[in-house]
Amino acid sequence: MERYRMFKSGKTGGYFQFDKETKRQKSLHTKDRESAVRMVNAANEKERTPMINRQIGLIYLASTDPDVLSRTWNDVIVSYCESRKLDGPSLDRLARAGRAKAVAPLLNRKIIDTKPEEFLQCLNSGGVSVNVYLRRWHNHALEMDWLPKRVLSSKLWPKIRRKIKRAITLAEHQALKAHIENEEWLDYLETLWWTGGAQMDIATLTGERVSLDSGVISFQRAKLESKGAGKTLLMMGPTLREIMTRRWNQGCLFPYLASIRTTDRATYFRRYCERTGIGNDVTLHCYRYSVAERMHSIGFNQRFSQALLGHSTDRNHNLYAKGAVVEVPCLETSEIDFKLERQNGLKLLTNPSYHEVKEVG
Repeated sequence: MERYRMFKSGKTGGYFQFDKETKRQKSLHTKDRESAVRMVNAANEKERTPMINRQIGLIYLASTDPDVLSRTWNDVIVSYCESRKLDGPSLDRLARAGRAKAVAPLLNRKIIDTKPEEFLQCLNSGGVSVNVYLRRWHNHALEMDWLPKRVLSSKLWPKIRRKIKRAITLAEHQALKAHIENEEWLDYLETLWWTGGAQMDIATLTGERVSLDSGVISFQRAKLESKGAGKTLLMMGPTLREIMTRRWNQGCLFPYLASIRTTDRATYFRRYCERTGIGNDVTLHCYRYSVAERMHSIGFNQRFSQALLGHSTDRNHNLYAKGAVVEVPCLETSEIDFKLERQNGLKLLTNPSYHEVKEVG
């Protein structure tokens, strides 16, 4: 079917070209019918040649992959979720990304017919999450050989600009405790303050993971459990021991918080922050940043802090602890102490009694 057709204006007698796809028309700037016919035929020929080549290419592709002409981006999303082999909250997060409003126009769009403009429209109307997951789906389609070429060049993808995340301060934590009256919420937030656990991991903490006799809490990161990692033993301090003693039972230590969804806990916490006058940039996840920064500030062994927070790499852990304020000792006094220790060590080496002790030993 030809894209352009010609018609004559009844007022001026000039010929116009009408585009059936865009529903737009433009003047051919001629009143000669033969010239107008030649210009419209040339426009249709220009469109016809690429379309014929494309149809031939699709026929060849369909011979190797029968679904290439009908596969949509919704099929890509389903395949990506299955390939990740996730469950629980991680799988729910992937499913929510596929239901985003910005992605809706692409779901039933055939991937073989997708244009760069459609990708850019989704990226401009969505946020960071759409940018991240649309990249993953696009790369998954390329790795599966479902796309003959990239829909969008890597240079055209918008740069991912994540929100700056920070730790909750001691003043904000104390303000929340002074405002909240619910005892379960108070103990929950205090446990997050001293453990740095993920909100779901602490909410579902059971008495089986708490040993009051040895003063140890056994942590298991839910998202790392399927990989056989993320288990940590934490020695309890006085505050944690008091909370665990008061709430200890065979079931969940925080039964109500364990029964609600992760999003509901986040909503309740945001409301507490609004009533207390704390900014919207504070979430339950900020407690993990707080623990990482506090441990880094006091010179805590990074191996222990990584194990507590469930970080497998130094880079990931440093992102959490980047806001820590480290108190650096005075260089002058440290240098004097170092020289004195070095001098004392040399005196010991030149002391005869030192050699006698070494020989006797």
